[in-house]
Amino acid sequence: MVPQADFPRRAHGKRLGLGGRLLSVVRYEMHWDSRKFWLYGSIGLLLLLFVVSWVAALPTLGGGPGGLAPGSTTASENYLRWLRSSWWEDGTFLLMSYPPGFVAFVVGEASASGTVARERDKGTLGALLAQPLSRAEIFFGKYFAKLLVFLAFSVAIVLGMIVISTVALGSQLYLIWAPIVVFDLTMIFAFYAAYAQFLSCFLRRSRSVFFVMVLTWFMLFGLMEYAAIQGVKLLPYAYFVPINSATLALAGTRAYFANPNGFVAVSPLPGATSIGISPLIPFNPFSFGTDSTFQFALMATLGLVLGTILFLVLGWWAFRRIQIKG
Repeated sequence: MVPQADFPRRAHGKRLGLGGRLLSVVRYEMHWDSRKFWLYGSIGLLLLLFVVSWVAALPTLGGGPGGLAPGSTTASENYLRWLRSSWWEDGTFLLMSYPPGFVAFVVGEASASGTVARERDKGTLGALLAQPLSRAEIFFGKYFAKLLVFLAFSVAIVLGMIVISTVALGSQLYLIWAPIVVFDLTMIFAFYAAYAQFLSCFLRRSRSVFFVMVLTWFMLFGLMEYAAIQGVKLLPYAYFVPINSATLALAGTRAYFANPNGFVAVSPLPGATSIGISPLIPFNPFSFGTDSTFQFALMATLGLVLGTILFLVLGWWAFRRIQIKG
């Protein structure tokens, strides 16, 4: 049995305003999501496995809680001390960025791929469109429901990393960045969800949406590798490529906070450009170029926001043109 599209036209004798109608769609979408325990359970398990893997890596940072011995002065020891004191933020970045944007891709795609396709597959879209709601309210109400889920995921990830890092490694620095990291994670999830919901307006099955997104992901990655082979400077274009914008937005923000006036080698993989070129490969397949940390943060975040808006607008345009036969 599937939930019915039943929205109240009035509440306590008064016509619902825009906020009330959107809230009705959010509640409706949440009701659908509450039936997908296997989906969010598997996502939670995936995130837990990633966190456990990072916890297992903590002993490699050396020393006991609180950092290395006060007499440690070498560059590598200073770096380890800094890494230990900011592991909550570094660990969060690595969790989301390796492989490039994979966790965000899975969460965002899996959550939003069926927002419209599911309705068409189950035969409930006609009843939904017959409700006293505009198509824009239905489309964006569904997306807002996902944003609430993404915000909860982001808060849970950041708080979990802070607690784990504090217990395992001692007091952590840069905790004032936590709200910004939460915002970045939410926007990363939201980007992939916008793309999934856009595709959902054209396809009838959630797995078809997943297949197209995976195909897009690998095609873009292949094109960028080919550009790197040809020696093409990928900046600033890489900031607006969907496969990278999720990874780069979080990387750009953290690079700017670490060194507001510095420069950074821009790459979809953390630390990939810092290892140089392999003697067996005449090019660096993960190098987009070098940029200032401010430009990195600004352009990467702008690319993410513009990409999200673009797919939401295109998705809304497509949703308005869906025809229900019969």
